[in-house]
Amino acid sequence: RQSSMASLRRVIASSFAAWRAYDPKPLDIDLTFVRSAENLKQDPDPDRSLGWEGLVRSLRIKTIPGGHLEVFRAGSMDLARAIEEMVDRP
Repeated sequence: RQSSMASLRRVIASSFAAWRAYDPKPLDIDLTFVRSAENLKQDPDPDRSLGWEGLVRSLRIKTIPGGHLEVFRAGSMDLARAIEEMVDRP
């Protein structure tokens, strides 16, 4: 038990260190940001891009049905369709 607590403390300390050092630089790229509709409805943040807009040349937000984890469940094709659309788009 003690070793698992020490491990958890190291993970938390490392996460805080990474958070403090995080300093993203803008990139000259176009980005498509895929968001789930359910999480978007529940998101109190008015910045629908979650900060991505200021980090790229242009941003397209693609909303797909369902919740964040639901898009990875078997039989859910919405994420696959969104990716296929991005690949096929000129």
